[in-house]
Amino acid sequence: MKLWLVLMIFLACGSFSPVLAARPDNQPGTPVKGKVVNRVAASEVPVNRGVVKGAAPTGAVKTRGLIIYIPVDDRPVSLQYPVETVRAAGWEVQVPPLADLGSLYRQGSSAKLLAWLEAKAPAADAVVISADTLIYGSLIDSRIHQLSEGELDQRVQRLLNFKQKTRAKNVYVYSTVMRSPAYDSKIEEPAYYAQCGRKIFLLGQLKDKKAQGLLSSQEQEHMLQLELEIPAEFLQDTLKRRAKNQLVQKKLLLGMKKRAFDYLAVGKDDTNPFSWA
Repeated sequence: MKLWLVLMIFLACGSFSPVLAARPDNQPGTPVKGKVVNRVAASEVPVNRGVVKGAAPTGAVKTRGLIIYIPVDDRPVSLQYPVETVRAAGWEVQVPPLADLGSLYRQGSSAKLLAWLEAKAPAADAVVISADTLIYGSLIDSRIHQLSEGELDQRVQRLLNFKQKTRAKNVYVYSTVMRSPAYDSKIEEPAYYAQCGRKIFLLGQLKDKKAQGLLSSQEQEHMLQLELEIPAEFLQDTLKRRAKNQLVQKKLLLGMKKRAFDYLAVGKDDTNPFSWA
């Protein structure tokens, strides 16, 4: 299996529905009251989220090469399935310690993961990196974090400098536009989404339609009503986080133009035709 095709397997499993993919030689297509954000407790996890266990087979078996992989989290679809698929195709795949990866109820350690990656990358034939993991900690962390713009910029710059610092080859990065779920649930969102997640989605849907000149008079009234019904601190929190996510995406795209990576894929995550995303 060709290396580029192997790398696409990782990107497909990590970035879901891609909206933008670019190489350096191709231009890409462009106050909270109290603690309102938390991570779901382990006791609230509704499903079994198994993970790949053990290291890759070792011994005299010859492989096609070595790929270092930083997944978006520890879910089977993000970690186990792509790793097993690529190993079956004859490639050695190394992943970071599971304890450092994010999960439904555990924050990922972006600092430890970056240190591990920088140590492993020089010997690899290719590197596949989840930007959400190295910048926020994991995909869920990207939706619930309280990081400042300064903290985020430092993490983005370390990722942008990674290839030059380590002399890594074939650096493939994938990032995710923050989703806008259409339901009430705090399992993978800020805690207040259990109360008004659906309303936040509907408001974003109507705002998007208004921006495109497609809002009816009845929808205009509904939008104004939703703005009154959603607590201001909740709406402010989610919009500030979304703005930070958009700023991160822009910096990654600018880095791509400067050849910080060999490939960048930006994916949409659980997104409707009209939404904040």
